[in-house]
Amino acid sequence: MVNIATNESVSPIIAQAHSIDGNNIYLTLDLDLQIKAYNYLKENNYNGSVIISEPKTGEILVFVSHPSVDPNLFAQGMSNLEFQRILNDNNMPLLNRATSALYPPGSIIKPFVAYAALEGGISPQATINSTGRYDLKNSQGNVIASYYDWYTLGHGETDLVKSLRASVNSYYYWLGEKLGIDYLENVADRFDITSKTGIEIPNEKNGIFPDPEWKYEKFDTIWYPGETLLTYIGQGYITMTPLQILRIYNILATEGEYYQFSLFKREEDIFGNIINKNVPLLRDSYEMNEEYLKYIYQGMVEVTSFSGPSGEEGTAYQSFKDFPITVAGKTGTAEVGGGKPAHSWFAGFLPANDPQYSIVVVIENGGMGSTGAAPIAREILDDLLEKYHIQ
Repeated sequence: MVNIATNESVSPIIAQAHSIDGNNIYLTLDLDLQIKAYNYLKENNYNGSVIISEPKTGEILVFVSHPSVDPNLFAQGMSNLEFQRILNDNNMPLLNRATSALYPPGSIIKPFVAYAALEGGISPQATINSTGRYDLKNSQGNVIASYYDWYTLGHGETDLVKSLRASVNSYYYWLGEKLGIDYLENVADRFDITSKTGIEIPNEKNGIFPDPEWKYEKFDTIWYPGETLLTYIGQGYITMTPLQILRIYNILATEGEYYQFSLFKREEDIFGNIINKNVPLLRDSYEMNEEYLKYIYQGMVEVTSFSGPSGEEGTAYQSFKDFPITVAGKTGTAEVGGGKPAHSWFAGFLPANDPQYSIVVVIENGGMGSTGAAPIAREILDDLLEKYHIQ
């Protein structure tokens, strides 16, 4: 039998030892820009994400998800009630929106679709007449569904460059009818656009690029022609993370190269000796046609620089008209249904002729990309320009 003494106190301390300094880890993040970008979202009461990277190295300078929770709360301890409040917050502050939130990309995907169309044999000079409505017809010539441009009066004659500049949906509906869903799905699969980027952050999500086989497996029903048209404008079943969108723009910026995204800069010991450092890793390389890319770049540059009347002007012109560096960009307005405002997107890179930085901004239910995400992108790029003196 074991006797347990109950009248003596027991110390919870087993042993004591002096602490030893560990190595220092340095991140690629620019803390000043990170704080400013977070505050731009917070001040406007926006839920969303802002990411800035260097396309030629994969290093991440800004990696914001708003709202978020102060991690010190977990280190210092919190009550069960406080933790339950965080878990039940409808704004989902524990969700890393950059890597784990899936959104319909909307028009932000159009530069990729446009490039795929050029590869598929579509002439960049080919035009369609945007009347504000696109009618989908069956083999008998009967209208079975109608789809609309954001500018209801119509954009008029539209070629590939203008389709990007003014974000003309009808052009992409036309591409969908010409090229079909299987063609675009094959190109998307070749470029791995909905795969995980491989960043060293847990819980990164795969996106969804739908096709008839996926829909049948998911819903046990057939694919309809109208779903092809919606996919070509980044709507319907397609979903992606902001980081996957940025990867596409980095591939466009580098003419076909994806350098692995990374937040790790270097590791030093207590004496300042470098123990380990990040070396840019070329993870994927794609052969891309330089002539085709010129048309994509022109359209993206006109998004931020082309002045004109409604339906003609670049969709981000009002935000970037006096910006001193040429930005190749694209806005996106992704409808979500349920009576909620659309998600607002902006993505791009600068300088357009020699991209050093890329950016993506998404604002949940922020409305049009031109009025929601683009102004936020302009503010953070003003800060970037001031700090790094981009030429």
